[in-house]
Amino acid sequence: MMPNERRLLTFMFTALLAAPAMAQESLMDVYQRALQNDPAIREAEATYLANAEVRPQARSALLPGLTLGSSLVNRSVDTTGGALAPDGTTIGTRSKFDQDSHGWSISLSQTLFDWARYATLRQADKRVVRAETDYEAAKQDLLLRVATRYFAVLA
Repeated sequence: MMPNERRLLTFMFTALLAAPAMAQESLMDVYQRALQNDPAIREAEATYLANAEVRPQARSALLPGLTLGSSLVNRSVDTTGGALAPDGTTIGTRSKFDQDSHGWSISLSQTLFDWARYATLRQADKRVVRAETDYEAAKQDLLLRVATRYFAVLA
């Protein structure tokens, strides 16, 4: 026998031994593995998750806003003044002033009505529904591809 024929016979024998093992694996097992490893379904899931975040972001624009602030100011003034006496000595005053001040602020704001924000929230709801539909369609497409290939192998 030629080396190529021997390799072909070995491959065919291995395929015949593996066929019953493949037949024992259920369609659901194959589908679950495809859900974990298929790049198209991974992309659809990532797109769905990205679009699902649109609604919480739109909703956050309608919630109250809280702002906290603080300040620390240190002011130091040192002044000297006076006049020169006829004998050349300095006559004058010196003052030194230090002041520290602390401040705290808190601000709470709530928009009572902003039509644009409500419209954005409604659009976000529709976008999330569309993302869910696209993701479910991608899962159905994967199921169809897996089933087609599974039954082709069994045939």
